[in-house]
Amino acid sequence: MGSVVLIRDEKKPRMWWTLGMVVKLHNGIDGKVTTAQLETEKGLITRSVNHICLLEGSSHDPLMENISRQSQQHSPSHAHTSNDSEPPSSDQRGEIPCHEVSKKTRPNIDAIVTRVGRNVKPRQILDM
Repeated sequence: MGSVVLIRDEKKPRMWWTLGMVVKLHNGIDGKVTTAQLETEKGLITRSVNHICLLEGSSHDPLMENISRQSQQHSPSHAHTSNDSEPPSSDQRGEIPCHEVSKKTRPNIDAIVTRVGRNVKPRQILDM
């Protein structure tokens, strides 16, 4: 509750989507969050969570914690098993911290293929 979200509208470009704030979450029959009541500048509306885009916020966002807690309960293999209030560290996610990334740790990729099938050349990073 209290999370700021963008309300998706297929008829408008993303720049013109409406901002809203989550007031209440509604669970479906299976116990998962399916809809949310949102407060916008025009009043209260109810939208499916499929039509809501969460804006990046703090790691202690209650809506994100609720959704991530539900996904953790329903996924059998989850590497992060410690306290749910703390986000997993970069080591647990398999990420390399930015200060440790160098040309030696980057994979040798000649070309990246997009989902449409176009080849994308890797960008050249200057050594400074």
